[in-house]
Amino acid sequence: MNKTPFLFLVAALLLVACGDLLEVRTIRPKAQKSSKFSENESGVAGINGYASAKIKKESEDIAVGITPERAGYLPEEVGDNVVVGDMKLPSDDDFEWAPMDLKTEFKLGDKFKNRPTKKTSWVTSYQEARRESMREGKPLLIWFTKTGSPGSPMCARLQREVFAKADFEKWAKEKLVRLKVDATGGKREVDEFGQLTGSVTARRKYAERLKKQFNVLGYPTLVVLQPDGAVYTRERGYSRGEKSELWGKLKNAALTIDHNRGVWERKMAKRGYRKWMGMNDEVVFAKLTRYHNGNLWLTEPDGHVIKTSQKYLSKNDRGWIIAEKEKRGL
Repeated sequence: MNKTPFLFLVAALLLVACGDLLEVRTIRPKAQKSSKFSENESGVAGINGYASAKIKKESEDIAVGITPERAGYLPEEVGDNVVVGDMKLPSDDDFEWAPMDLKTEFKLGDKFKNRPTKKTSWVTSYQEARRESMREGKPLLIWFTKTGSPGSPMCARLQREVFAKADFEKWAKEKLVRLKVDATGGKREVDEFGQLTGSVTARRKYAERLKKQFNVLGYPTLVVLQPDGAVYTRERGYSRGEKSELWGKLKNAALTIDHNRGVWERKMAKRGYRKWMGMNDEVVFAKLTRYHNGNLWLTEPDGHVIKTSQKYLSKNDRGWIIAEKEKRGL
């Protein structure tokens, strides 16, 4: 029997098999899944400038309709007294909830009704500055200074080289809430007997209390607070030509605090907090705790309660109220 054809057939099969083994395979990239994030970050399609996402159900990362920041997802747990971005979430037990008895007198808040007052560059009330910082989510810059005679040359230089400049004023007006604490009590006012008037004396005592509260050891001292009141950073003293360095530190603080605030607001959104805007463009970050006959009780994170009327809200917020009422068949 001639085995030659059979051997040729076996050899051919071996060559084909070896060829398959030696073939260089083309590695094809895996098909990319479409991201739930769009690349439009203009602030129109997105939320506050972040990429928009269409979320239909809750997940451990985000709440319905809430977009996580690209820098990182939110923690899974949402509980009381959890620290997020150096900000502590308040406990509902600590809130001063709106009275449930409708007969209880509760002054109608003017926050959304009155025309906003023109804001000065530097406020002098710590309480006023803290509330503005909390509501707007901006850092609070406290400037401890000493003007007048004898005053402080470094304070005068800081004012002249930094705070009095138009470029800093333009930036700070948008990014900061500013509080000026003058150890001398500000402008000196004397009575007919040459004695300091009570207002100046009171301002000096007020400044001294704040100085002790923030452990200020010299002038000038700058303290930057987060919207929740925690101290973020402090700077003491000022030398000629340090404007760029100081301003850079303030910019970095503002950017970091703004980022943390965004994370914190998304965290609070899971608990019903949102931004409310009045027809006068005033904004409050609060939770709707009661609604009755067109009146709303809004509770801010620090427990402060605002009662206002639906008619003073922005068009978008009035629409939100109508939609929520329809969900409940009201």
